[in-house]
Amino acid sequence: MPRYSVLLPTRNGASLLEGTLRSVLDQPYEDFELVVSDNASDDGTPEILADAAADPRLRVLRQPRPLGVTDNWNAALAAAGGERIVLLGDDDLMLDGYFERADELLSAHGEPDVLLYNAYAFAFPGFEGSADSHWADPFYTPDAKVPAEGELPAALRRELVGDLFRFQFPIHLNMQTALVARAAAERLPGGLFQPPFPDFYGLAALMLTAPRWAISPERLVVVGVSPKSFGRTVNSAASAAVGREYLGIDPRFPGHLPGSEIMNGHYETLLALVADFPGELRDTRIDRAEYVWQQAYSWYVQRRLGSLSTRDVVARARLLEPSDWGRLARLLAARLRPGRIRRWAGIDPAGDPAELWPGMKPLPEVRTIVEFAGWLRARGVTAARR
Repeated sequence: MPRYSVLLPTRNGASLLEGTLRSVLDQPYEDFELVVSDNASDDGTPEILADAAADPRLRVLRQPRPLGVTDNWNAALAAAGGERIVLLGDDDLMLDGYFERADELLSAHGEPDVLLYNAYAFAFPGFEGSADSHWADPFYTPDAKVPAEGELPAALRRELVGDLFRFQFPIHLNMQTALVARAAAERLPGGLFQPPFPDFYGLAALMLTAPRWAISPERLVVVGVSPKSFGRTVNSAASAAVGREYLGIDPRFPGHLPGSEIMNGHYETLLALVADFPGELRDTRIDRAEYVWQQAYSWYVQRRLGSLSTRDVVARARLLEPSDWGRLARLLAARLRPGRIRRWAGIDPAGDPAELWPGMKPLPEVRTIVEFAGWLRARGVTAARR
């Protein structure tokens, strides 16, 4: 059994895939496997994978018909046999020395069931309409109550899961920034990945069940934000529809509101967690007021960015129940502060990435994530740095 299984699900990722493959297979470490699940790609993906087939650490699955994202992730997971699991998208990149540094961190923290680490973010040209690439360091900043490094106690993890039910995100739950012990994943009743957001589901479930978690601030990967990404860049009804189709999802639940598909997917994932972990979550409720607030704010953002008409906003507002209006009024009363109003009013329809993803900085001289890795390398940045 290899020490690590790197899962790489892809569909029509030929324009990005080679850099991701090379970032893993060029690592000198031997005790890992790279499991690629090609989700019925009809571009040049099969040819790129064939060119790398001589590496014995590479295993390739070919799906005969397109699957939903979660099903493709599960196909890769089912074919993998490593003790530790990490997943990369075909627009992400593994930094030099990843496995050696992962070994050191796991050993330093007593081989926890889950190790969270950080990353750099790289947004390809076209991010929110910008002609330039952008980058961020770090990829995410945990809430102040989360230790910068060390053990995440069970009581704190329960509190963090409770925050998720209030649509607060004190910690990032991305598989690209997590190493998961296979044994811990196999103890989950519904498996590690469940739709609509498989990494969010899996890591939240492990926060409830895994005996030991640890966190490190070190950056071991680059998380790519490309036109294929479904995340913080979805700010229009059109792009949300594309994202739903890509994920193979269509969230529908009692009280569903159109707006941010991130919030709707989040809501549906919370429902799945409640169904699968009734004991652990017996006293936990989804905060309807916060959900309504988040959706109403998404209407405002989409209207400011020009992707939603005033008529559409009015039509969506009519979907709110009288009780929703009361909840929304109470939240607005608590949150309407002059500084916040100025920030809302200043949303730029041109789509400044720094506004829509705080911390993003332009990097016009770099065009691809492979070039970005070289740009970091020239500055002495690798996963093995101290």
